Amino acid sequence: MRDLGSVQSPQSAYYLNLGLESLPFRMRQHCENGQAIAAVYVQAGDEVKVGDLIAELDNTQIHQRIDAQQHTVDALNLQIVQEQNYIKVQKERIEVLKELAKTDSSYNAQIASAEAALESRNSQVTYLYAQLSVENSTLAELQADLKNRQLYAGIDGTVSYTVKLSNTTTYTKNTLICTIQDLSKASFTGPFKEGLLTLDQQLTLQTDEKALEAVVSHISTPDDKGNCTVTFSLLTPDATLKAGDSARM
Repeated sequence: MRDLGSVQSPQSAYYLNLGLESLPFRMRQHCENGQAIAAVYVQAGDEVKVGDLIAELDNTQIHQRIDAQQHTVDALNLQIVQEQNYIKVQKERIEVLKELAKTDSSYNAQIASAEAALESRNSQVTYLYAQLSVENSTLAELQADLKNRQLYAGIDGTVSYTVKLSNTTTYTKNTLICTIQDLSKASFTGPFKEGLLTLDQQLTLQTDEKALEAVVSHISTPDDKGNCTVTFSLLTPDATLKAGDSARM
């Protein structure tokens, strides 16, 4: 009323209807664009393998939806079993009635009534199977959505960064949750004082023959004297390097 008045114009009605049609999809996307990070299961320095669970978003609501959907699927399966048991009993009863009708035609009316009921129950079972297929598809979508809310390691390597969680930490498509480095491809390592270098810091390493652009890919936990081992990865692989080569900053 406030925005469109008591009588809408055709154009306003069109836009309002268009907005209502897309509302569920827009709200779903809004929710997906700002979800809370529930837990991060690794920390810097941890070794991980492909497929290890790294972190997951808050799954409270989707777990509730999955439980409710599973209850619906179970109830449909139970109803189908009950209907099938009824059909089995009804078929046996019809066979008995047909035997009796051979000597007494008055049973024909009961046979017709039982067959009509049987046909109705068969139609009901067909409908239940169709409904079960739809509910199973919904359950599969929810389970796939749950898996999409979990972050798994894509490579074997060492965790070099994890997001710091707080009560307000949320996830968007651009949120960096974790960084994993393949240290087997690192070119240089060396001892440094804690705090001198930071992760992902880019710098130039100088060998006897050339300058190499590198990035700090891993910093070990400092010892009791504040010393740590820093690993540098080359931004561009260099096939001329060999084991034992040294460089300086």
